[in-house]
Amino acid sequence: MEIDRGGRGLTAKGQEYLKTLDEVESIEPIKPVEPVPPAPKPKKKPVKIVLPKAAPVEDLAPLLPEDLFEMRSNAGRS
Repeated sequence: MEIDRGGRGLTAKGQEYLKTLDEVESIEPIKPVEPVPPAPKPKKKPVKIVLPKAAPVEDLAPLLPEDLFEMRSNAGRS
């Protein structure tokens, strides 16, 4: 295309290009490929865990001084 004072005009090369476009056959668009659904996940079986029996708890009362609570209430006092 060329532009001058009189306006715009198509060049010889532009006319050749348009003729070649007319000669080209239209191409069918490619059909999109359907997505493949993901494979189902295998179901996991629940795992049963057997915990060991709890060890007996020692009685810690004999290790505490008899006046522990009195000592705590008097802490910081002179």
